[in-house]
Amino acid sequence: MAPAERWIILSPHLDDGVLSCGGLAAALRPKAPVSIWTIFSAAPFRGPWSPAAMWLHGVSGGTTGSRLASRRRREDREACRLLGADYQHFNFKDAPYRKGRGVEFYYQDTRQPAWHPGDDGLVELMTSKLRKALLESDVVIAPLAVGSHVDHVIVRHAAEQLGRSRLFYYPDVPYAQTNTAALTRQSERMKTLGYSVTPQQLSDWIAAALCYTTQIRMIEESAGPLPALLAEHANGDGLCLYSLSDRNRELEVSLQH
Repeated sequence: MAPAERWIILSPHLDDGVLSCGGLAAALRPKAPVSIWTIFSAAPFRGPWSPAAMWLHGVSGGTTGSRLASRRRREDREACRLLGADYQHFNFKDAPYRKGRGVEFYYQDTRQPAWHPGDDGLVELMTSKLRKALLESDVVIAPLAVGSHVDHVIVRHAAEQLGRSRLFYYPDVPYAQTNTAALTRQSERMKTLGYSVTPQQLSDWIAAALCYTTQIRMIEESAGPLPALLAEHANGDGLCLYSLSDRNRELEVSLQH
């Protein structure tokens, strides 16, 4: 693999990339530069808040809006530092905050298989920004969108619109663990690219994931203790990425120890 080749992990929110690919980032650290790009990392300074936003504020410890987003960006910077990964934060607002010119919010429930038509312009702008920021040699890793969180669906779509040959998908943690049927259904026609992590890399992954103190309650209420979740994920059937192309087999060697 060429030394200049970057691996870009597209993270819908300020934790998804590390939760799902922290082990991958740690495994690639001695071999290639890794950068975690969080797409939805912004929030408005003040309300009114949607019911989904109020729930997010409560489960995250009570901090609201842009103050919570700022805290989460600090968590993400520390997590990336522990993994030796670069980061970039794009200035798109999380789904619970998005609304039209009136008072109606787009999403009362963020689990949606398709985005609200009001987000069409956002999707186009996001795709344009990604296209300008990426290098031709970059390997792009996007969420599979297991669980159908609308922001994950949008990021996957934007990645696919780029038309890149080196595009992989990662199983979204913890959604892939709590909805195994959806994971099987969404990946059944894809090629699997396996990789593994050492005990030290797993330890680094867990330490990075634990940086997201505002999100731990939410994760553990749905999927159990975070360290055990990641250890089981790493030591179970094996870690993998998914691809729609056999051509990406050439990169498998770069993931082996």
